[in-house]
Amino acid sequence: DWRKYVGENGEKYIDANMRSVRASRRGDARLKSLLIFSCNSLVRSSGRYGEYYRACRARGMGHGRALKAVARKRLRAIYAVMRDRVPYRE
Repeated sequence: DWRKYVGENGEKYIDANMRSVRASRRGDARLKSLLIFSCNSLVRSSGRYGEYYRACRARGMGHGRALKAVARKRLRAIYAVMRDRVPYRE
């Protein structure tokens, strides 16, 4: 699966006492950090990703969780551009 490269494959780990769930730490750490850093500047814009970030925050998500949601959305867009071999359009 293409999402495994950045650790966004939906795997969750549950600890022994079953009280908390954490996301997968698999994937290329440098690629993940570049994706998050690029999204950090995108959320300050008034474009599609900025609006999505503000909507996530309005639903009660914290900054980190909303930023990761934007990163997942951007990753899906990057994959679609590569899969369909079309230029990216905002």
